[in-house]
Amino acid sequence: MTLLCACSAFQSKPMPLPPPTQQAQLIVYAQTSTLEKMGSISVNVRGSSDDADRAIQQKADAYGARYYTITLKQEH
Repeated sequence: MTLLCACSAFQSKPMPLPPPTQQAQLIVYAQTSTLEKMGSISVNVRGSSDDADRAIQQKADAYGARYYTITLKQEH
């Protein structure tokens, strides 16, 4: 069993957002300080990590989000 702690990933200086585009954009946690949470999305995908990333972006687009962040990615 491997246990990782990434607390420092959530303790960074705020960063500016990229300009909005027609598709939802992946941003890092430090860019979320000025945003309001719209909801949570999850996917269960057979394939690569990139396939899961694309599925998340497609769902974010469908919900009308301009930005999204991935907080957990787990392979089974």
